[in-house]
Amino acid sequence: MGQLKGKDGQDEIERLCDEVASELLLPTAEFKRQMEKHGEKLASFKPLSKYFRASLEAVAVKFAGCAQDQNRAILMVTDFHSAGRRDLAISGVIPLSHWNIFVPKGLSIGKERHLADSFYKNAPFKQTMQLSLGHLQGEYLVETYPSKFQQSGKLYNKGYILLSK
Repeated sequence: MGQLKGKDGQDEIERLCDEVASELLLPTAEFKRQMEKHGEKLASFKPLSKYFRASLEAVAVKFAGCAQDQNRAILMVTDFHSAGRRDLAISGVIPLSHWNIFVPKGLSIGKERHLADSFYKNAPFKQTMQLSLGHLQGEYLVETYPSKFQQSGKLYNKGYILLSK
């Protein structure tokens, strides 16, 4: 490998390090076996996380690379609170390789009541629904995986949404 210089070189080194770390923590062949056992769905994240002793975020990234159906995106959702306003917003997006719809970080999902309720009530669901969120317009198969986290003594909602067009 030649010398890698500048920002692009750093990005390439970081990408290679991420791949090596991912393969050490979550070996692809075993991950695919376990994913087949548990199913290609968000509900499999928790048992996969437990099996590999890895974070849900690491499982989500590996899932994106190993899933058979690549025409999907995994949206990470988190509470945000500011100036008395409480809402759920997209905090990260993991597009699978055939996903081509832009989903910006910070996009509020509060207007989509059914989605927000899934997180506030800790009630996962999987169904086809009409969405009207920024560039996400139309019918999608939506699967939610809500969870909670505590920070500074407050309980917050977070989780994942798996979107299929």
